Amino acid sequence: AFSGPSMIVPLMRLSGLAAVFAAALAWAVSAWAQQGIPAAKGPALIDVARESGNRVRVEVQLLGGAKLEEVAAKLNGNPLQRQSLEAFPWLDATSSIFFLIDTSDPARQAVIDKNLQQIGEMLKAAKPHQRFGLAIFDSDLIVKVPPGSSATEVAAALKDIKAVGKTTELYRSVMSAITRVGIVPAARKAVFVFSDGLAEDTAYKSEDVIAAGRAAEVMVYGFGYARTPAQSVALQNIRRLAEDTGGRYFSADAQNNLPAEALREPFTAMDAGGIARFQMTPGADQDGGLLQVAVGTSAGLIELQVTLPALPRPP
Repeated sequence: AFSGPSMIVPLMRLSGLAAVFAAALAWAVSAWAQQGIPAAKGPALIDVARESGNRVRVEVQLLGGAKLEEVAAKLNGNPLQRQSLEAFPWLDATSSIFFLIDTSDPARQAVIDKNLQQIGEMLKAAKPHQRFGLAIFDSDLIVKVPPGSSATEVAAALKDIKAVGKTTELYRSVMSAITRVGIVPAARKAVFVFSDGLAEDTAYKSEDVIAAGRAAEVMVYGFGYARTPAQSVALQNIRRLAEDTGGRYFSADAQNNLPAEALREPFTAMDAGGIARFQMTPGADQDGGLLQVAVGTSAGLIELQVTLPALPRPP
């Protein structure tokens, strides 16, 4: 079973098929794989599809913050010639980020004010391909700005956020946010959750959120703010949601300040990856077979395999 970004075995998906888990391989190709680079800590999500002209397209999304450096592939043990490697975002590609703020206790208004300030800082790093949304939650999720909106629209809505609720339904609210951003036509999707991690849900658990995130291909990024040192254990709830959906987790200090990295480059990790295109041999590759992919990253080497379906034969 998948246990989060500490695994070496990465998660894969094949166009038109259900998600499957890759098996780790014992082979290494190209110069970076021969330099003793350790295996990457974070997994990779890939999408493999045939294209016209006997080409195969491999889209790589790195989970956990590593940067893409190289992609190589073999089909049935034979190296494929790579034609191109294009970093994300490619032409017309977008990312969708949905900010979700815990407003379940008026006593936390000072923390929420800090959240709003920090989101404003994050939005200053927004790039043209990125779209945003904003919601608050207590026992229910309330959308303030729908996913797919501009950074300017979200920034304008921040001034109106107040804590008015009491009950915290963390898991149900994050699941609802995943559903809403999951239907947005974007190549990369994430929910950024700002919370103390306390969950008063009884009908839903972290496993439900993780399953929903994986199914919708939505990452959870967690930003934790402990109420008290004794209650800091609740932040593990947010950490697990982030780590098990391929996102990242950041914990605020006693003054509710986030690490500089979280504010300076908040969206860099979810945009990591790219598209590699490989040329196949006419005729010989019609039957498909075992496609082995090696992904070189700033954290090390990820090795995986998937079955490439055969081309339909003429009647």
